[in-house]
Amino acid sequence: MELHERLRAEVERKVDHVIAGVAETLEKVLSEGGMKPEDLKGVVEALEPSFRLLSKRWALLILYVLLMLGKASFTDIVRLTGLSKPIVSTRLKELERAGLVARTVIERPLSTVYTLTGRGRDLALLSIPLLYYLAYRK
Repeated sequence: MELHERLRAEVERKVDHVIAGVAETLEKVLSEGGMKPEDLKGVVEALEPSFRLLSKRWALLILYVLLMLGKASFTDIVRLTGLSKPIVSTRLKELERAGLVARTVIERPLSTVYTLTGRGRDLALLSIPLLYYLAYRK
């Protein structure tokens, strides 16, 4: 079995595990009366800003570049993504405002480095199974 197939099988196994865990937790919460169907509106409303940001074009790509590299300059992000400078600038500002990306200015030589915050890293990692599921599960 080649590397790609082994990785895909491992991802499949982990996605199945995550889905089973979430389903088990939901069943437990519902059976214990910890949440009622009408409570869902508040939960969905609380998630809306995050989903709105992540659904913006190129936001996840920038998060994944930072996830893979650990840190990157503005120029690195532009080069690696192939996106225009205005788009990268706008998305980085939005991601920073949301607490997903941290911006650090280095004095000598003057440069700016971007990294994921803990929340940004977790969000990027959590989005991988969802994207995998949407792309590969039939």
